[in-house]
Amino acid sequence: MESLMNQLRVNLKRIHDMGVRKIGITSLLPLGCLPRNTAPFSFQHCDDTYNALVDLHNQLLPQVVNILNQQTNTSNSPSFFILDLYSAFWTVFNRNETYQGNDPTFEKPFEPCCFGVSGGFKCGNVDENGENKYTLCSDPRSKFFWDGVHPTEQGWYVVYKTPAFQNSLKQFYGLT
Repeated sequence: MESLMNQLRVNLKRIHDMGVRKIGITSLLPLGCLPRNTAPFSFQHCDDTYNALVDLHNQLLPQVVNILNQQTNTSNSPSFFILDLYSAFWTVFNRNETYQGNDPTFEKPFEPCCFGVSGGFKCGNVDENGENKYTLCSDPRSKFFWDGVHPTEQGWYVVYKTPAFQNSLKQFYGLT
């Protein structure tokens, strides 16, 4: 993880040195909650092993951003910002029927709209006869994930509206 963080720091510094003065870096989302990783658990819960690695990455990310801001801060305003996808995704995943907000909830947030009919097949796979080897939900707006890794348009909309992500954007745009 240390070499990954060092390389990230080097790459971000290079981008800044090319003239980009404001850079948003997303925290990793809970990768253990992607449908491709929740499928072995019947889409009921996340894979804690993946999420432990994500937690480590996200704990180290602010240190990298702080170092970069110290190295590049010439105008008393930071150049590097963390956009908190991790907290935004968790906010959506933890909503349930008692949620009082106006944004939609997802009954089974880890279950995708499109997935393979059996092991070895993925969304979009067809056999040699052109027969679909995947199923589609009737309403993609009812699902957070489209396939094994990609949120639906509705999923991204709800992530965008979370307080965690909105606060990140306000910091990025200097509105705080």
